[in-house]
Amino acid sequence: MPEILKILLLEDRLEDALLIERQLKNEKTQFVVERVQDRESFNTAIATEPILVLADYKLPGFSGLEALQLLRTKYPHAPFILISGQIGEELAADAIKQGADDYLLKDRLVRLLPAINSALEKKRNFQERERLDQEVREQTAFIETVLNNLGDGVLTLLENGSISSINLAAQNLFRYQTPQIIGKHFKTLIARNSQDQFQSSFGRFVLRDDITGGKRAVNETVGQRKDGTTFPMEIRINEMTLRSERRFVIVIQDPVRQRLSTRLQLKKEAVS
Repeated sequence: MPEILKILLLEDRLEDALLIERQLKNEKTQFVVERVQDRESFNTAIATEPILVLADYKLPGFSGLEALQLLRTKYPHAPFILISGQIGEELAADAIKQGADDYLLKDRLVRLLPAINSALEKKRNFQERERLDQEVREQTAFIETVLNNLGDGVLTLLENGSISSINLAAQNLFRYQTPQIIGKHFKTLIARNSQDQFQSSFGRFVLRDDITGGKRAVNETVGQRKDGTTFPMEIRINEMTLRSERRFVIVIQDPVRQRLSTRLQLKKEAVS
């Protein structure tokens, strides 16, 4: 909870507002209350996102549920607690369904502070998830940028062999666009007469448990493009774990091109 809790209180009855404040004072809570009494003043108050909203269920020409709808339209996760003199279980359940974090009866305000703490904690948890998700999105974008600037083809596979990502070099090599290949089995990219051999080799690799940490393997096989043409390729398989799930990174190189590149490099070194 913040050192000083700022509360937006929607309540038309002064005595009820004082009752709520008295309960918070009894809990030794440091707070500041902005009290509003109708739709217009509530709309004005939520021009910026409130830390916490406490709202009476029924007011002249306005209601707590209407206030909730206005709040959720602008701030889907702002803490909101409904407070009423009388509210049946059905109405209370409906309020929760519409997005209220909790509901309290005015004659049972002993639950006020725990309800406030719970609503604020819920908001903090949401913000933390949002922060982590944003980090994942940024890391994913960075990794995609790096992979798309590599000369080698790179794919990631799920444990069942289906393709979960493919970089630009691999798309150009096999002449598939990303939506055309994601979810398909990796053997789609291997010449038909070489598929059984690769499937057997990949299966043995997946089942190996004799190496601690990331596993690696190198295989030479025959690749097949979307148009049916084939070419020799070297496959380097690396195992990794992502969010407790096994993933396999496939790096694809043309062994003929690699040998030519090595020879050219050796010639350059010999000349120099």
